[in-house]
Amino acid sequence: MNSLLGSSALTFGPFNRGPDTTSQPKLGPPKDSRAVLDAIRRYVLTAYSDADLRDAITRLRARPPNPSISQVLPEVFAIVSEVISRRLGTWRLFDPGFDRNSLPESLQTCWRTADLSRESSGTAATGPDQQTIVDAMLMVDREIQVRPTWDISMPAEFYQALRRQDGKGLLTFEATEEQLLAGLQLFQGNIVQMNAGEGKTVAGAFAAVLHAVAGTSVYVITANDYLAARDADLLAPVYQSLGITVGAVLGYMEDDERRYNYRMAIVYSTMREMGFDYLRDNLKTTASSRVQGKLEAAIIDEADHGLIDEASTPMIISGAPLGNRSPIAKVKKAVTQLIRLQRDVVRELAAELTRPDTRLDEASHILAKLLLAEPDNPTLEQRLRDNPRRFKEIKSEAEQEQTGLTSELYYVIDPDRRFVTLAEKGRDFLTRCLGPFYDGRSMEESLESLWTNGDMRLAERRKKAAGLTTRLARQYNLGNQVYQMLRAYLLLERDVDYLVAEDQLVLIDKATGRPKPDAIYQHGLQPALEAKEGLTPNPEGETLGHISVEGFVKQFQSLCGMTGTAIGSQDEFQQKYGLPVTVLPPMHPLQRVDLGYRVYLTDAEKTSAIIDQVISCHELGQPVLVGTLTVERSQEISRMLSDKAIPHNLLNAVNSDTEAEIIRNAGSFGAVTVATNMAGRGTDILLAPGLDAKIAQRCIQLVHQILEREGGSVEINCLSPREVSVLESQLIADSGLRAKKGDSPNGLRLTTRLHDASGIAAGPRSLDFALGLRVIGTELNETPRIDLQLNGRSGRQGSFGVSQTFLSLEDRLLNLHADGVLKLTKRRGLDGMGRTYYSGEEVDRHVQEMQGIAEHEGETQRALVQDYASVLDHQTRLFYRRRGEVAVSGSPGSGPSPWPDLAEERALELVSAHFPQVTLEEYDAQFDRLVEEVQLDYLVDCSSLRGWDMNLLPQELGNLFIDRMADLESSLGTKEYAALARSIYLQACDELWKAHIVELQNSISNQILASPDHKSAVALYIRRSFQAWQGFWERVNAEFMSRLLTFPVTKGYAPSTPTVELNDEVQTLIAARPMAMAGDSETTRRY
Repeated sequence: MNSLLGSSALTFGPFNRGPDTTSQPKLGPPKDSRAVLDAIRRYVLTAYSDADLRDAITRLRARPPNPSISQVLPEVFAIVSEVISRRLGTWRLFDPGFDRNSLPESLQTCWRTADLSRESSGTAATGPDQQTIVDAMLMVDREIQVRPTWDISMPAEFYQALRRQDGKGLLTFEATEEQLLAGLQLFQGNIVQMNAGEGKTVAGAFAAVLHAVAGTSVYVITANDYLAARDADLLAPVYQSLGITVGAVLGYMEDDERRYNYRMAIVYSTMREMGFDYLRDNLKTTASSRVQGKLEAAIIDEADHGLIDEASTPMIISGAPLGNRSPIAKVKKAVTQLIRLQRDVVRELAAELTRPDTRLDEASHILAKLLLAEPDNPTLEQRLRDNPRRFKEIKSEAEQEQTGLTSELYYVIDPDRRFVTLAEKGRDFLTRCLGPFYDGRSMEESLESLWTNGDMRLAERRKKAAGLTTRLARQYNLGNQVYQMLRAYLLLERDVDYLVAEDQLVLIDKATGRPKPDAIYQHGLQPALEAKEGLTPNPEGETLGHISVEGFVKQFQSLCGMTGTAIGSQDEFQQKYGLPVTVLPPMHPLQRVDLGYRVYLTDAEKTSAIIDQVISCHELGQPVLVGTLTVERSQEISRMLSDKAIPHNLLNAVNSDTEAEIIRNAGSFGAVTVATNMAGRGTDILLAPGLDAKIAQRCIQLVHQILEREGGSVEINCLSPREVSVLESQLIADSGLRAKKGDSPNGLRLTTRLHDASGIAAGPRSLDFALGLRVIGTELNETPRIDLQLNGRSGRQGSFGVSQTFLSLEDRLLNLHADGVLKLTKRRGLDGMGRTYYSGEEVDRHVQEMQGIAEHEGETQRALVQDYASVLDHQTRLFYRRRGEVAVSGSPGSGPSPWPDLAEERALELVSAHFPQVTLEEYDAQFDRLVEEVQLDYLVDCSSLRGWDMNLLPQELGNLFIDRMADLESSLGTKEYAALARSIYLQACDELWKAHIVELQNSISNQILASPDHKSAVALYIRRSFQAWQGFWERVNAEFMSRLLTFPVTKGYAPSTPTVELNDEVQTLIAARPMAMAGDSETTRRY
C-alpha cells in the first residue's frame, strides 16, 4: 500500500503549547478535514488479510522521517477503520454469548455445517461463500486453543464472504464519519465535542493508534476504573491485531503490574491513578523502581469535567498522621462565639432597616454592610428581591468602600461566597481568645536580627532560632486552623458540599453529585468540618507529594480530549491549556424536544408543578428523570411523591451503592427517578424495548377512559410530527376512535372522540403525549454544561425524548434578577392548576444570561483558586525535575556527578551569608564565625583561608569541601560513595520538602485572613513563596553537605535505605542525621 497523499498532502500534527486567546471554536469539520476524509475513503482494504493490515502498520511504524506522520494519517485511519469493522463487528460471530438464531439462515447453515464437520470430517457446505465461512470457523476452533483471538489472522475472503451472507447487517460495525473526524481533531490537539452516544470511545482509538505509529506513548484517561477496564478490553482486539500493545492501570494493581502495563504503547487509566503514580514515582530513589513512563500524549474523556471542573483539585500523597497539634476544640469555641457576635450585629443592622426614620442613603449603607456580613441574610435577600436593580449598586459600594463598612463587623464574607476575611474587630477578639495567630512579622524580624547578632555563639543562636521558628510555625498553624474553621461554618454546607454517613465526612462532587469517599479536604479543613459536625477530628497526615490536576496534565507534551459539553468552556480550555474546541455535527438527528424554561413565581408553586408533571407522565407510562442540585432537594421531592403514592427511585450521594440498579430501571415504562447530578454525566439510561409503542397504547387507553367517563372529545398535544405518526398508527388500529389533526402551541394536536358519540361536551379534555425519556430540571446549575449533561440523558442516539427545566423567581440565580422576567408580560401564562408562570424565547434568553453571569463568576473563582495552586504546581515540577536528575545520577548516561557543584554552591552561600559587607574592622569577627560554622556543620577546618582574596574565598572553601568528599569516596569506594551521596541528598530533599509545603499552605491562609483584597493577598503570597523556594534549596544544600561530610565511616560499611511508612503506600527515605546542633545526639526519625 502506498500513501495516496504524496508530497502535496495537507499537514496535521499534535498541538503545540502556547495559548492563542484569539482563536474561535471550530463549528463542524473544516474543509481540510474533509480533504483528509476523502483520502481515507479512497483506501479500499477489503482485499487485505489480517496479516496484511498488521504488516502495513508495522511498516508505517518503522518508516523513515519522510513521509511525516500527518502524511500517512489517511492510510493509518483507513487501516484502523477496517480492523474495527472486523474485530468489533465480524468477530462477534465467534462470541459464545452471541445469539446465533438471529443470523440469516445461510449463516446458521454454516454453523450447523461446522458442527457436523467437527463430528465427522469432510462435510461440505452448500456454496463457495459458505464453504469459506465454515473453513474459517473450523480454523478458529483449532487456533483458539493455542493463541488469543487477536493473534488469529483471517484471510480477506472470509470477511468478504461473510459480508455478502450477512444480509441483515447484524455483524456490521462501521466507524462513522464523525468518529474519523473526531480522531483527526484529537490528534491535532483539540477538545472535541460529540453528542452522547456518538461513539467517543471508538473515536479515541484512531488518535491513539496514530500516536503509537508515531512512536509516542499515549495515555487514555477515563472517568473511573470501570470505564478504563471496559474501554481497554473493548479495543484490545483492534490494537493487538495490529501489533500495538495495550494495557490498563487500575486501582487494585501493585507496582509490578502497573510497571508492566505502563510499558504498553496505549494505556487506559484514570486521572487519579496516573496522577498518584506520577507523585509516587517522584518520591522514589532509583529510576528502576519507578512504574510510569514518559508523559507524552494524553486523550482525556469527559474533558470539561477533568480539565475545568477538577483543574485545581489537588492530588496529595500523605505520610504518617501529624497528630492533633492544633487546639481544634479551643478554635471551634472561639470561632462559634465570633459567629454569634457577628449575627448579633446583623440583627441590629436588619432592625435599622425597618425604622421609619432611616433615610435611603443610610439604607443602602446598611444593605452593603449586610452583604459583607451575611450574603444570604433573609432581610437582605427580600429587600433586593423587592428592588433587584439595587443589587449592583450595593455590591459596588461594598467592594469600593469595604474599609469604611467593616468597623462594626467581625469578619467579611466575599459576596460570591469564595473567601472569608477577618475584620480588625474579629482579629482582636480571636487574639484575646487564642493568642497571636496570624501576624508573625515581629517574630520574623526577631529571627532576622538573631542571625546578625555577632555577640552570640553559633550553637546558641541556632538554639534560640529553633525556638522562635517553632513558635512561628505554631502561630501560622493556628492561623490556618482559624481560617479553616471559619470556612467550615460560613462557606460549606452539609448535603451540598459534603454529607455525613456512618460518622464519616464524605465529600460530594458538585458537578456529578457523586460521593468522593477517597477524597478529603486539605490544609486543615477536613478536621474543622468534622469538629463542626460533632465528629472526632482526624489528624492530617504530613504532605509528601502534592500537585493539582491542571499541574499534572500539563506535564504531557500533547493533550486533547472529548466530551459532550465543551463549547461552554471554550475560553477556559484556551486560556488554561491552549486547546481549541471543535464541535462535530451529530451522527443521529436529534429527536429530543427541549421545551426550555418555565419560571414560576414561588418555589412552592414550582415544586407542586413538578409533582403534577411527574404524575401526568407516570400515568402515561413515560419514564421521568427529575434532576436536583442537592441531596436535600432530592429527598424533599421524594417525600412529596411518596405522599402522592407515586412509586419512584431516589438516587443521590447517600445511596450511591444502588446506582447501577436504579439507572438500569430508569428507562422502563412508567419509571420515575429522582436524582442529583449523579444521573447526569457518564450515565447511560437505556430505554426499554418497545417503550414508545407501550406509551402510545397507554395513551389510547387513557383516551377511552376519559371519553367513556365524560364523553365529548380529547385533545392530545404532541410535540413533534414523528410522535404524531406513532400515535396515529395506534389510532388507526382502534376502530372505536376517530381523530382529527390540528395545531397546538407546542407542536401538533390530535382531537379524538368516540365513533358513536352523539354530541359534543362543553369543553374538550386535554392530554399531553410525548415519547422517550422526559428529563425535568428543578434548578439552574452555575454552569450550563451540567444542565446539558442532564438533558443529554434523553434523546440519545436519535431516540425520542423531552427536556424542560422548572424554575422560580425565588431560586438562587434568579432572585436578584426577577424584574427581568416579570417585565416579560407577554410570556406570562397559567398552567392547568391556575399557577402563573413565564416561558418562551425571551424568558429562555434572560435565564441563559443569568446563568452566563454565574458561569463567568465560577470561572473567576476557579482562576482565583488556581492563582495559589499554580505557585505550588510550578515549584513541584521544578522540585521533581531536580530530584529526578539526582535519583538517576551515577547510572550510565546520567552525566557527571552533581556533588562538586553543590559543594561550590554551598561555599558561595556561606561566604555570602557571613560577609554581606566586608570591612577591615569586622573581617576577623566575620571570618571567625565562618570558621565556627564550617567546623561545626561540616567537620572542615577552613582557618587556613584567613586573609584570602574575597573573590577567591568561595572557590577555595569549595575546594576544601570537595577534598573532604574525595577522602570519603576513597574510604568507601566509588560505587558505595555515589549511593550514599544520592541517598543522603534525597533524604534531605524529602524531609525539607514536607516542611516547605506546610509553610506555603499556612502562608495562603494567613494572607487571606490578613488581606480582604485577593490581588494583594496573591501578590504577597507569590513574593513569600519565591523567598521560601530560594530558602528551601539553600536548606537542602546545607543539610546534604552537613550529613555527607560528617558521615561516620566504619569498616565494612554498606549503605542502607531506611523507609517511611506512608498512608498511600509510598516509600521514601527518612533523614538519618539532622544538621548538627550543640548538645544533640545522632537521631533517627520514624513516622
